[in-house]
Parts: sequence; structure tokens; C-alpha cells
Amino acid sequence: EAGRRLAELGPNAVRTHRASAWSVLIRQLGSPILILLLITAGLSLFLGDATNSIVIGVILLVSVGLGFTNEFRAERAAEALHSRVTHRAVAVRDGMPQEVDVTALVPGDVVHLGLGAIIPADIRLLTSKDLLCDESILTGESMPAGKDPAAVPPGAALADLTSCIFMGTVLQSGNCTGLVVATGGHAEFGRIAWASASGSLKRNSSWG
Repeated sequence: EAGRRLAELGPNAVRTHRASAWSVLIRQLGSPILILLLITAGLSLFLGDATNSIVIGVILLVSVGLGFTNEFRAERAAEALHSRVTHRAVAVRDGMPQEVDVTALVPGDVVHLGLGAIIPADIRLLTSKDLLCDESILTGESMPAGKDPAAVPPGAALADLTSCIFMGTVLQSGNCTGLVVATGGHAEFGRIAWASASGSLKRNSSWG
């Protein structure tokens, strides 16, 4: 069953991403507004208005510089996100716990996690003990979040999903057992990594 789901959904991995300064620069130079300003600067120079042409040129340089810096920084952040999930986890297969590569995890797997573990997928908790999770990579909160299997109201915000732990976050204390519900690009972590490059982010319907 795990093999069938893996073939259907693909590996539990975020798409490989590499930040490219050239591709970012090309996108910046291809902006319609920038092209319009270039045409305006050229016309101003042709008509003898050198001052106006220089002013537009400076605006272009500042605009491209700021745009390139911000977009390339976002690309680097996406690259860092993509490189984090590279470890193994203990999953229950055929009634027995066994260590598997996280890329082989599929929805429906039951996994055991302990102190210091990087969460390998989006997981609904089944059992937990003294569980605290660092979710700063997802929520921006510096303080660890308490987690337990108790149900939460439908439609709760990501930071309020205390019965769930998410790919890429870290267990700061305790241990738990949970059911994998989303992997790879379908997990919150994967969606954020993808959105960092594409500029689009929608709520994961797995959480209601």
C-alpha cells in the first residue's frame, strides 16, 4: 500500500531549487514598466532633453537594483527551504517500526518522533508527551508551540493547529506518534518553499 501511494503521489521531497542571479536579472530586465521607461528615456535623449533622460536612467538603475536584491534574496530563502528535509524517520510498516528515508513516507504512515527531530511531513498527532515544537520557520513565532492530540475547531489558523506538527519544524522537547497527512509539495513547508519562488500561496485544504 505504501508503495502504491508513493507511486501515485511521488516522493516526500520538495522540488530541487537553485537560486540563479542571471535568471533573476533577466526577469527584472523584462519588466514592461522598465521597458516603457527605457523607451521614454531614449525619446527624451533623442529630443535633446538630456536631464530628463538622466533622471529616468537613475530611476531605472535604482528600480532594477532593488528588485534584483529582493527577488534574489527570496530565491536564496527558497533554496534554503528546499535543502532542509534530508533525513530518516521511524515509520510503522507491516505492524513493525522500521527506519525509512523521509522521501519514502506517504500519507497514512504512522511515525514515531523524539527530541530534536526535524518533522518529515505534515502529521496529525495520535499520542504525545511534553511536546514542544519550534515552528518559527512557518509562523515566525520565536517561542516553541505546545502540541497535543486534542482536536481543534475546523478552519483554525496554522499557528492554532495544536494537534498537528508540520514538515521542516523541530521538536524541542518530548516525543510523539502521529499520522502522516501531507507530504512533499502538498505539505505546508513545501507549499511555502514553492510560493517563495512563484509568489503564490493558498491554504492547504488538508486542514479544513
